Amino acid sequence: MRSVIQTAVRRTVTVCMVVVIVFAAGILAAQSTPVSLLPDIAVPALGVLVTYPGASAASVEEQVTRPLDDALRSVGGATRLQTYSMDNAAALFFYFDYGVDLEAKSDEIRACIAKLELPAECAEPTLTTVDLNASAVATIAVWREDDDTEKLLADAQTLRGVLAGVEGVGDVVLTGAPADEIAVAPLQGLEMATLLLYETLSMGALDIPLGSYFEDGSPVSVRNVSDAATPEELGSLPVEMSFDRAVWTTLAGLAAQIAELEVQNGSPLTDEQVALLVSAGGMADALPFTVTPALVGLVRGLDYTRVTYDASETGRLIVPVSKIADVERVRTYETYSYYNGRPSVTVEVMAAAGANAVDISEAVRARLDGLHLDSSVLLLDDEAEFINDSIGNILSSLLIGGVLAVAVIFVFLRRFSLSLIISVTMPLSVLAAIAALYLLGVTFNMVSLGGLAVGIGMLVDNSIVVIESITKRRDKGEEAFESACRGTLDVAGSLFASTLTTVCVFVPILFITGLTRECFADLAYAVMLSLAFSLLVALTVIPSLYYLVCRMRKSGRGRDSGPSFASAERVYGRVLSSLLGRKTLVLLLALAVFGGSLALVFTGGTEFLPSIDKGLIEATLNFGTAVTPEQAAERAAEAERMIRENVENIESISYQVGKLGTMTADVTAALRIQLRESGAESTGRAVESIRRALSAVECSEVGVSAIDGVVAVLTSGFSSLSVSIRGESQEALAEIAQKVRDALPAEQFVQISDNLTQQSSEYQLHIDRTRCAEMGVDYSLLVQTLRVGLASVTPAHLVEDGRRSDIRLSFREGTVDSA
Repeated sequence: MRSVIQTAVRRTVTVCMVVVIVFAAGILAAQSTPVSLLPDIAVPALGVLVTYPGASAASVEEQVTRPLDDALRSVGGATRLQTYSMDNAAALFFYFDYGVDLEAKSDEIRACIAKLELPAECAEPTLTTVDLNASAVATIAVWREDDDTEKLLADAQTLRGVLAGVEGVGDVVLTGAPADEIAVAPLQGLEMATLLLYETLSMGALDIPLGSYFEDGSPVSVRNVSDAATPEELGSLPVEMSFDRAVWTTLAGLAAQIAELEVQNGSPLTDEQVALLVSAGGMADALPFTVTPALVGLVRGLDYTRVTYDASETGRLIVPVSKIADVERVRTYETYSYYNGRPSVTVEVMAAAGANAVDISEAVRARLDGLHLDSSVLLLDDEAEFINDSIGNILSSLLIGGVLAVAVIFVFLRRFSLSLIISVTMPLSVLAAIAALYLLGVTFNMVSLGGLAVGIGMLVDNSIVVIESITKRRDKGEEAFESACRGTLDVAGSLFASTLTTVCVFVPILFITGLTRECFADLAYAVMLSLAFSLLVALTVIPSLYYLVCRMRKSGRGRDSGPSFASAERVYGRVLSSLLGRKTLVLLLALAVFGGSLALVFTGGTEFLPSIDKGLIEATLNFGTAVTPEQAAERAAEAERMIRENVENIESISYQVGKLGTMTADVTAALRIQLRESGAESTGRAVESIRRALSAVECSEVGVSAIDGVVAVLTSGFSSLSVSIRGESQEALAEIAQKVRDALPAEQFVQISDNLTQQSSEYQLHIDRTRCAEMGVDYSLLVQTLRVGLASVTPAHLVEDGRRSDIRLSFREGTVDSA
């Protein structure tokens, strides 16, 4: 230690250069470190989502959830496995211990899924992770005063393209914008041709690579080019109609009878008139179709001379898809979005992994300022604004604390040069810690900067002790070099022990597991590194700079003792002497203070993170599965009207309606209420008023809560208190859940709800296989036709002008509307 101190004191120029380098490295690291509200929290959880279109919750449970559960039980290390079965989808969630390798577990889960055979109609299972930092960096509302939907969608797509080009943006999500689809529906009466259409569309619209071959020593790729690139071309794809000779003969005879009817009538008949005459006269009883006007139009337009028969007397005729099905481009809404009562599109800007949220937000604001659209555009929520405010408060506290510390040092040391030397230690230690944090991959967030703010007062302690020790030796007449070396060496051991003691307080945080470590590890690193660098600075930089100043000033004086400090020392001496004579009283006072402080620990209340009121309230209305999104939108509009009538302090209300979320079958409405004035009291009153107003809305569940700026990031979607009940019987679970509800003190809760599956209506169809055989109807073909037609499927996609559209095959609307 002696040689290190002496080397630092001798090589003052070298020390100054190192200080400059550390300053530069710290500033560069500060500019390069990503900024976020909270640390990167890796939640050890994985989810498997599977969609099963058209399946009821019971079918999903039997055919998807249980097989997945049995297959994935072999995944090791999971502390808990939860499964959910709902209409059209299944979800499984794995929970692991903190520190587990999620990538390895993901591979293990994928391997298990690859060995499993799920129903063919199921979509490919998707594996998801839980990312608490995946919230939108910026949320933007786009609307028009004239409610022109076409122009609104065009402006929203333009905005999406502009924001997608911002560096660091991972995705731009539009909510409330319809999806373009190509709807294909068999003509009424020709529903049995659904599977023919499915085969034709899935094969005819294929645009896939087929492989490659070598030509002149070079590989040549081979690709099948789709026969259809537009809805019109899709309608012209050939489909083969196949019936036995009797059916074709009946169809040809029916066409002839229609022609005779028109001759007898003396004028052409409409398809509707012909359908009525044919049905009334029993002319098509032998056909396996229901005679409809659409079917009559088909019968009239077929060329029966082109029917070809094989040895089994099965006749085939090639016709275009448009002959037996309607093909049209449609727009479908999965969600609806509104801003202050007007239809809108909500644009959410998502950051890519590791991107700087503040930089993205500033770039988004710049793009919005330079963008000129006919639609109105408003930045609803800006995460960077809250991050800057929160981190700015911490930085200002850090700066104020540093200035006050330097002022106190100057008052007591009464030498500007010594105060300046010590004041260097704070930014030097902080910048050195920032550089080290950057190398460790720690971001600037409330926790890491809070750790630096916590240590700001402790950073100068070591330097003050060193300066005091050097000054005492200097006051005794020692040379500057000797006083700098010996004074520092006198206190080096004590400083090392005291710093190590403080550092040891934070070391256990790095070795614990769970959410606590994920949240507060950055705090520990910040405090430990800043203190460690402050010790290094105190033992090397401080004596070196002291010696440099002394050589420049050529002064042998250490400090002056002013009269004010002499009188203060005399008063302190008298008080100390008096207290030493009353040891029992001092001890009792100390115990009283300790006891009072301990009592505050149990009476002051606890929470995970402090609340920060943003004047933002969220209301959620759950309408269950029996309500359509259109009906829910009407009820949400009524809810908005009720809120405005009961709450005056409202700046704006925006809401989204639909099947919100990744694994919900219920139709919900999420309302975002922004108050003009924020404050815990005013926000609390607004929450209660909104809760009372929404109690009159017709829905299955209502939730109203204030959105907390910090806690919402970590606890969004989680209840304050949850009770888990496990069992095999749904009825028993419901009964126990009701008993738990009754046992809870309702007056202490704003909302009590459960996640029991919403019951939906279900008809069970029993098809007579014997009767099918007698009528010549293929049983499996009938079942598959009903499944495709009722559930709707997507056999292929079309890409037109760079825009991808799903091809949706289903029965015509109204084909099946009752049992």
